[in-house]
Order: sequence, then structure tokens, then C-alpha cells
Amino acid sequence: MKRVAIFGMGGHGVSTLDLVASNVDLAFFFDDSNNVKIPKQIRQGSLDDLIIDHKKFDQIIVAIGNNNLRKKYLQIIEEKCGKHYLSSYSHNSSIISKYSQLSHGSTVYAGAIINSFATIGKGSIINSGSIIEHDCIVSEYSHIAPGAVLCGAVKIEGYCFIGANSVILPNLHIGRNSVIGAGSVITKNVDADSVIYGNPAKNNS
Repeated sequence: MKRVAIFGMGGHGVSTLDLVASNVDLAFFFDDSNNVKIPKQIRQGSLDDLIIDHKKFDQIIVAIGNNNLRKKYLQIIEEKCGKHYLSSYSHNSSIISKYSQLSHGSTVYAGAIINSFATIGKGSIINSGSIIEHDCIVSEYSHIAPGAVLCGAVKIEGYCFIGANSVILPNLHIGRNSVIGAGSVITKNVDADSVIYGNPAKNNS
């Protein structure tokens, strides 16, 4: 029986509980905070406890929605436990082309679609019902929120957040550390460090 440890018991941890439930019978939760959404009775301990006990598990998932915090904890766990514990993880209802590539620490949630020759960078989240079309690149530590659509050959630089139900038209480039608001339609390239929202989207950074 596969044993999965999940670090992070906030809102994204709740989604990750459903992610692992599709594939395994046993999930174990760890968090350094007492302010958690998942019932405390199933909490296993802190990050230090996870590092001490990591050999008890087959895989570790960092369930933190914030891109920078997710990077921080993924790097700690990789250094202390080993990269092989952080292989990509996908819900069994997701559709992932055999010609796509998922990097370590990436997660793909229920109903998401990743099509041919798409590349998902390390530590990135492809959330529920999102669509990553052919030849797209989602770079490291980015978060594609539920229902977002990346049309063909879109490139998302690292540390971006693409809001729920937003649409990015084909062949566009989204600069590093940018935020796309929920429900936005992106019709032009987006510079790094931008905050964009609306239909059609406008720069509000």
C-alpha cells in the first residue's frame, strides 16, 4: 500500500486530500501551523517530524498554494529527504498526454487536462478542471487555478498565478511573477511582475 505524506493543512491541503484519495488509502498530514483546516486529530506532526520520519513514506506532496512558500518547503524537503520523494502527482481523473512532461514536485488535480508536448515546471500546480493545451510551458513554481485555460503554445514564466476561469489566447507570453485575475481574457503578452485582470485584460500593477 502506497503511503503519502502531505505537508500543508490549509485550504490547498484540503484539495490535496482529494488528490491523494483517488490513488491511495493512506495519507498522513504535517504542518508547522496550528491554524489548519484539516481536523487536528489526523495531524501527524511538524516539518521536523516529517523529515525525521520521511523513510516511512513513498512520496511527499507539498500542499501550499503560495508559490514562494511552496518553493521554500520543497527545497527543504528535497535537501533533507531526497528529490525522489517529490515526484509529480496527478489525480486519476486528470488527462495527461504521454507526450507531455511533468517535473518533480508538480501536482495535477481532478479533471485537469494537459495536452501533447506541454511542459510543467517543478513545483507547479495545475488545479482542478484547468486546461493546458499543446506546446504550452508552465515554468517553475507557478499556479494555474481551477478552470483556467491556456491555449496552444502559451508560455508562463516562473512564479506566476493564473486565476480561476481565466483564458490566455494562443502563443502569448506571461512574464515572471505575474498575477492574472479570475475570469480574465488575455489577448496580449504580459510583462514580468504585472497584475492583469478584466475582459479584455488590462495592466493594473
